[in-house]
Amino acid sequence: MKNITLTVNSTGREVIVNWDNVDFAKSTQSDYGDAYVEVHFGDKYINVKETLQQIHKKCLHALA
Repeated sequence: MKNITLTVNSTGREVIVNWDNVDFAKSTQSDYGDAYVEVHFGDKYINVKETLQQIHKKCLHALA
């Protein structure tokens, strides 16, 4: 199990995500140009402040 901590974009609160339950993540931006990452779990998703590169590092660290 790869649990990582991410920061929700809208509230700034931290959440723990079991990365084994994630279908995919993608970089995107708002209409105002704010960049963020969507993390998808089936038909649900959360927007997080971390970049894909930061998330990748957290996943690698979780495996160690």
